Amino acid sequence: MRTFIAIPLPGELLHYLTEIQTLLRKGIRSGVAWVNPTSIHLTLKFLGEINEKQLPDVRMKLADCLKNTSKFQLTSGGIGCFPGITNPKVLWSGIQMNPNLEDIQFKIETTLSQIGFEKEERKFSPHLTLGRVKTGLLRPEQEFLQKIIEQEAHHDPMIFVVNQVVLYKSDLTRSGAIYSAISINQLIENNR
Repeated sequence: MRTFIAIPLPGELLHYLTEIQTLLRKGIRSGVAWVNPTSIHLTLKFLGEINEKQLPDVRMKLADCLKNTSKFQLTSGGIGCFPGITNPKVLWSGIQMNPNLEDIQFKIETTLSQIGFEKEERKFSPHLTLGRVKTGLLRPEQEFLQKIIEQEAHHDPMIFVVNQVVLYKSDLTRSGAIYSAISINQLIENNR
Protein backbone atom coordinates (compact mmCIF):
# COMPACT_ATOMS: atom_id res chain seq x y z
CA MET A 1 0.00 0.00 0.00
CA ARG A 2 1.15 3.56 -0.81
CA THR A 3 1.64 5.57 2.39
CA PHE A 4 2.76 8.93 3.76
CA ILE A 5 2.82 10.87 7.04
CA ALA A 6 1.17 14.27 7.15
CA ILE A 7 -0.47 17.01 9.18
CA PRO A 8 -4.18 17.45 8.38
CA LEU A 9 -5.43 21.02 7.92
CA PRO A 10 -8.30 22.89 9.59
CA GLY A 11 -11.45 23.71 7.63
CA GLU A 12 -10.85 27.47 7.46
CA LEU A 13 -7.47 26.95 5.81
CA LEU A 14 -8.93 24.42 3.35
CA HIS A 15 -11.63 26.98 2.50
CA TYR A 16 -8.96 29.61 1.77
CA LEU A 17 -7.00 27.14 -0.40
CA THR A 18 -10.20 26.35 -2.34
CA GLU A 19 -10.60 30.08 -3.06
CA ILE A 20 -6.98 30.30 -4.24
CA GLN A 21 -7.45 27.33 -6.56
CA THR A 22 -10.62 28.92 -7.99
CA LEU A 23 -8.71 32.15 -8.61
CA LEU A 24 -5.79 30.33 -10.26
CA ARG A 25 -8.11 28.31 -12.51
CA LYS A 26 -9.49 31.55 -13.99
CA GLY A 27 -6.16 32.40 -15.58
CA ILE A 28 -4.48 29.01 -15.98
CA ARG A 29 -6.17 26.87 -18.60
CA SER A 30 -3.23 24.56 -19.41
CA GLY A 31 -3.07 21.03 -18.10
CA VAL A 32 -2.98 21.28 -14.32
CA ALA A 33 -4.04 18.37 -12.12
CA TRP A 34 -5.66 20.27 -9.25
CA VAL A 35 -5.57 18.62 -5.83
CA ASN A 36 -9.02 18.08 -4.33
CA PRO A 37 -9.14 20.79 -1.62
CA THR A 38 -10.38 18.31 1.00
CA SER A 39 -7.25 16.22 0.36
CA ILE A 40 -4.67 18.99 0.83
CA HIS A 41 -2.31 18.28 3.73
CA LEU A 42 1.22 19.07 4.90
CA THR A 43 3.39 16.05 4.03
CA LEU A 44 6.12 15.30 6.57
CA LYS A 45 7.41 12.03 5.07
CA PHE A 46 6.46 10.08 1.96
CA LEU A 47 6.98 6.37 2.63
CA GLY A 48 5.86 5.03 -0.73
CA GLU A 49 4.82 1.41 -1.13
CA ILE A 50 4.92 -0.65 2.05
CA ASN A 51 3.50 -4.09 2.71
CA GLU A 52 1.08 -5.06 5.46
CA LYS A 53 3.86 -6.69 7.49
CA GLN A 54 5.69 -3.34 7.80
CA LEU A 55 2.62 -1.50 9.06
CA PRO A 56 2.83 -2.43 12.77
CA ASP A 57 6.48 -1.30 12.94
CA VAL A 58 5.73 1.98 11.17
CA ARG A 59 2.76 2.70 13.45
CA MET A 60 4.74 1.83 16.59
CA LYS A 61 7.83 3.87 15.62
CA LEU A 62 5.69 6.85 14.64
CA ALA A 63 3.69 6.75 17.88
CA ASP A 64 6.89 6.35 19.90
CA CYS A 65 8.68 9.31 18.32
CA LEU A 66 5.61 11.56 18.77
CA LYS A 67 4.54 10.49 22.28
CA ASN A 68 5.93 13.57 24.08
CA THR A 69 5.31 16.07 21.29
CA SER A 70 3.23 19.09 22.20
CA LYS A 71 0.69 20.82 20.01
CA PHE A 72 2.12 23.81 18.17
CA GLN A 73 1.12 26.56 15.77
CA LEU A 74 1.96 26.93 12.10
CA THR A 75 1.56 29.89 9.80
CA SER A 76 0.35 29.51 6.23
CA GLY A 77 0.56 32.18 3.61
CA GLY A 78 1.57 33.11 0.13
CA ILE A 79 1.68 30.97 -2.97
CA GLY A 80 4.45 29.94 -5.30
CA CYS A 81 5.68 27.26 -7.65
CA PHE A 82 8.49 24.73 -7.98
CA PRO A 83 10.99 24.98 -9.61
CA GLY A 84 10.18 28.46 -10.96
CA ILE A 85 7.70 30.67 -12.79
CA THR A 86 9.04 29.93 -16.31
CA ASN A 87 8.58 26.16 -16.00
CA PRO A 88 6.39 25.42 -12.98
CA LYS A 89 5.73 21.80 -12.07
CA VAL A 90 3.99 22.26 -8.70
CA LEU A 91 1.74 25.12 -7.57
CA TRP A 92 1.73 25.51 -3.78
CA SER A 93 0.70 27.55 -0.79
CA GLY A 94 3.45 28.20 1.71
CA ILE A 95 3.96 27.09 5.29
CA GLN A 96 6.41 29.02 7.44
CA MET A 97 9.16 26.84 8.86
CA ASN A 98 9.46 26.99 12.64
CA PRO A 99 11.50 25.02 15.20
CA ASN A 100 8.54 22.79 16.19
CA LEU A 101 7.86 21.76 12.60
CA GLU A 102 11.54 21.24 11.89
CA ASP A 103 11.89 19.11 15.03
CA ILE A 104 8.87 16.90 14.34
CA GLN A 105 9.90 16.31 10.73
CA PHE A 106 13.48 15.49 11.76
CA LYS A 107 12.27 13.04 14.45
CA ILE A 108 10.03 11.23 11.96
CA GLU A 109 12.77 11.10 9.32
CA THR A 110 15.35 9.80 11.81
CA THR A 111 13.07 7.30 13.56
CA LEU A 112 11.80 5.71 10.36
CA SER A 113 15.31 5.41 8.96
CA GLN A 114 15.90 2.92 11.82
CA ILE A 115 13.46 0.51 10.18
CA GLY A 116 14.70 0.85 6.63
CA PHE A 117 13.10 3.99 5.19
CA GLU A 118 15.73 6.10 3.46
CA LYS A 119 16.22 9.64 4.69
CA GLU A 120 15.14 12.29 2.24
CA GLU A 121 18.20 13.95 0.74
CA ARG A 122 16.41 17.16 -0.22
CA LYS A 123 15.97 19.82 2.44
CA PHE A 124 12.47 19.78 3.92
CA SER A 125 10.44 22.55 2.28
CA PRO A 126 6.99 22.74 3.91
CA HIS A 127 4.23 23.52 1.43
CA LEU A 128 0.65 22.63 0.55
CA THR A 129 0.34 21.33 -3.01
CA LEU A 130 -2.51 23.02 -4.90
CA GLY A 131 -1.86 21.48 -8.31
CA ARG A 132 0.67 19.72 -10.52
CA VAL A 133 1.38 21.22 -13.93
CA LYS A 134 1.17 18.50 -16.58
CA THR A 135 2.00 20.72 -19.60
CA GLY A 136 4.00 23.93 -19.68
CA LEU A 137 2.20 27.18 -18.97
CA LEU A 138 1.73 29.66 -21.79
CA ARG A 139 3.35 33.09 -21.37
CA PRO A 140 0.05 34.83 -20.40
CA GLU A 141 -0.55 32.08 -17.79
CA GLN A 142 2.92 32.60 -16.35
CA GLU A 143 2.23 36.35 -16.13
CA PHE A 144 -1.13 35.68 -14.47
CA LEU A 145 0.51 33.31 -11.98
CA GLN A 146 3.20 35.91 -11.18
CA LYS A 147 0.48 38.52 -10.56
CA ILE A 148 -1.39 36.20 -8.16
CA ILE A 149 1.84 35.28 -6.34
CA GLU A 150 2.57 39.00 -5.79
CA GLN A 151 -1.04 39.69 -4.78
CA GLU A 152 -1.15 36.82 -2.24
CA ALA A 153 2.15 37.92 -0.69
CA HIS A 154 0.10 40.75 0.90
CA HIS A 155 -2.67 38.47 2.19
CA ASP A 156 -2.83 38.09 5.96
CA PRO A 157 -1.19 34.82 7.03
CA MET A 158 -3.37 32.13 8.59
CA ILE A 159 -2.28 30.65 11.92
CA PHE A 160 -3.51 27.20 12.90
CA VAL A 161 -2.84 24.64 15.63
CA VAL A 162 -1.22 21.31 14.79
CA ASN A 163 -2.72 18.72 17.11
CA GLN A 164 -2.38 15.54 15.03
CA VAL A 165 0.08 13.70 12.84
CA VAL A 166 -1.54 11.08 10.63
CA LEU A 167 -0.26 8.01 8.80
CA TYR A 168 -2.27 7.88 5.58
CA LYS A 169 -2.69 5.37 2.81
CA SER A 170 -3.21 6.63 -0.70
CA ASP A 171 -5.39 4.79 -3.20
CA LEU A 172 -4.91 6.00 -6.76
CA THR A 173 -8.11 6.18 -8.79
CA ARG A 174 -9.03 7.67 -12.17
CA SER A 175 -10.49 10.71 -10.44
CA GLY A 176 -7.40 11.24 -8.26
CA ALA A 177 -5.90 9.92 -5.06
CA ILE A 178 -8.12 9.00 -2.12
CA TYR A 179 -6.47 9.34 1.29
CA SER A 180 -7.51 7.28 4.30
CA ALA A 181 -6.11 7.55 7.83
CA ILE A 182 -4.37 4.39 9.02
CA SER A 183 -3.40 5.80 12.40
CA ILE A 184 -3.85 9.18 14.08
CA ASN A 185 -1.31 10.41 16.61
CA GLN A 186 -2.71 13.07 18.93
CA LEU A 187 -0.20 15.66 20.14
CA ILE A 188 -0.27 16.60 23.81
CA GLU A 189 -1.27 19.86 25.47
CA ASN A 190 1.67 22.08 26.27
CA ASN A 191 1.53 22.64 30.02
CA ARG A 192 4.10 25.41 30.23
